[in-house]
Amino acid sequence: ADYIDSGDYHGYVMDYVDKKNFHNLAYYDSNTCDIKLLTEISISIAETFNNLHKKKMYFCDINREDIFVNIDGGHVDVKILDCDNIPVTDNYSPMIRGKRGLEAPELITKKASQSIWTDLYSLAVVFFRLFVRLWPLEGKMTENILSAEDNERFFGRSEEHTSELQSRPH
Repeated sequence: ADYIDSGDYHGYVMDYVDKKNFHNLAYYDSNTCDIKLLTEISISIAETFNNLHKKKMYFCDINREDIFVNIDGGHVDVKILDCDNIPVTDNYSPMIRGKRGLEAPELITKKASQSIWTDLYSLAVVFFRLFVRLWPLEGKMTENILSAEDNERFFGRSEEHTSELQSRPH
C-alpha cells in the first residue's frame, strides 16, 4: 500500500484483491487443510505483520475476516484488508479496540491502548483458531460457569463471537 500525507489529510492506496482468487482466513482450518499448509499460511501471515511492525506500525483490529490468502502453485500469498485503523501519526488514537475474543486483556480492561504487543496477542489467537478451531480460554466449563455479563467482561463484546458460540455444538 502507498501512504499519502497531504499535511491535513492522510490516506492510503491498496492493491486490488480479487476475491475470486483469495479467501479470507476463516475459509481455512484444520479440517480443510493439512498441517503443512496451515503452517505455511501462518508463516506468511507472521511475515506480513512482522513487516508492518518493523515500521513501528500496528494493525489494531486483527481478525480472520481481514486476512486473505491465495494459494497458487504451492506459493502462499497473504493480503491484509481493512487497514484504516493503522496509526500513521504519533497522535493517532484508533477508534476501535478489536473483535471480541481477539482483544488483548489490557485492551478489555482499558489498562493499555493498541500496540505491537496487542497485535501479537491477537495473532496468537488467530493462529490458535486456525490450528485448533476453538477459542482459547473458552470451552464448555466457561460457558456453564460465566454469566453473560462475566463473559462480556472477560472476553470483550461482539455480536459475531456471541452468535458463533451459540451455533457451536456443545
